Amino acid sequence: MNLAFATRAGRARAPLPRALPDDDGALPPLTAGLLAIGIVALASVAAATLPHPGNSPRVKHWYDNLDKPAATPPDAVFGLAWPVIEACLAFSGFRLLSSPSSGRRNGALAFLGFNVANIPGYTKLFFGDRNLKAASTETLALTASAWAYVVSTWRTDRAAAVAGLPLALWVTFASYLQGEILRRNDPDVRQHWARMAGV
Repeated sequence: MNLAFATRAGRARAPLPRALPDDDGALPPLTAGLLAIGIVALASVAAATLPHPGNSPRVKHWYDNLDKPAATPPDAVFGLAWPVIEACLAFSGFRLLSSPSSGRRNGALAFLGFNVANIPGYTKLFFGDRNLKAASTETLALTASAWAYVVSTWRTDRAAAVAGLPLALWVTFASYLQGEILRRNDPDVRQHWARMAGV
């Protein structure tokens, strides 16, 4: 009788299995993967629908006639680089979304969201609005956020952090290009540099 009672009591105290796979804040792998791919794809489609040299002859004419630094890659390089960068961002987002919720993980996701949102943001400012100053500021902000993402994610998931490196490296290079385009083409900035050089 005592043994049966103890057995029943032990069963009553046994921990219940988790009712949901994401009760610790981690999404199921399939959900995390689809969500990460969907968000990055949405940003990519948004950027593709905005005016840019690939879909607007007028924008292409304007861009081709800008005074650009010699380090500017051919247009084909941009077309090859961005699909790789976006695939890495989707993988990185998948890793974080499928991991347990924490302050560091959620902070890293905030940086990732900012980075992804600024993919079409830059396209609109530079090609759509032709606002060189605003595009330069946006590129600097994206560079800072991209590196902040890598650093914050490194403490949570190193594979996700490594997957964030292509964006960080690319926008660092892009910041240099954007700064040079601004310096060479904006009348106010060009005049400022001429005064500094004593011309």
